[in-house]
Amino acid sequence: MSSEAHFIDELRPWVPLVIVVSQFVFGWILWALQKSFVSTKCCKKCRDSITEKIDEISKNYKKNISSLTETIDNLDDRVAINEERLKSQPTQEQFATLNISMEKLSGEMNVLAERIDGMKDSQRALKELVIRVDTFLREQK
Repeated sequence: MSSEAHFIDELRPWVPLVIVVSQFVFGWILWALQKSFVSTKCCKKCRDSITEKIDEISKNYKKNISSLTETIDNLDDRVAINEERLKSQPTQEQFATLNISMEKLSGEMNVLAERIDGMKDSQRALKELVIRVDTFLREQK
């Protein structure tokens, strides 16, 4: 007999045991796969709960989007109103011109105040003169 035939003859008594062990290992692998993968029923429950959460989040998102849209519209209106108000406000050049004019007026008012003070002095002198004349005329009567 050849060495290959002799080897096969030695393995023949072990074949049923190898088959039983391989079936056991195959069964254990299937059992492990069953435990490691999600069952269809469990997957459906999980999918349904996730779908509900997603729907709830999308509803909240839509509410938030609509409120943000309203807020943005209100802000746009306020910006437009403020832009219109700013159009009628004086510019820097106009403020500078106004400031120069006010300084000129202030100077002119100071000059007028000095003149008025001078007029007060002359009026005081005239008042004293009128009082003297009045007193003199009353005493003459």
